[in-house]
Amino acid sequence: MVILVFSSVVNITQAYVCHKFFVFKTKGNYLKEYLRYYMVYSIPMALGFVFFPFCIEVLKMNFYFTQALLTFVTVIISYFGHKNISFKV
Repeated sequence: MVILVFSSVVNITQAYVCHKFFVFKTKGNYLKEYLRYYMVYSIPMALGFVFFPFCIEVLKMNFYFTQALLTFVTVIISYFGHKNISFKV
């Protein structure tokens, strides 16, 4: 669990840096954007934790299709969330 928490912090931080400097190219507001980034990032992650088991166990959907669908939805939610909330471009 310690490794999981540590790797999540490192992964999210690395994603934040890439989004900040290469995708949205914003200046300043590091801490404010970083905290908003975590907030936006947690929404699709929470949806995945809820809907993945629901789709597999209750709806009996195919594992690979469910994963692909949730990945697609997560990418869309994340992009617009980061664009409109984390970095306000």
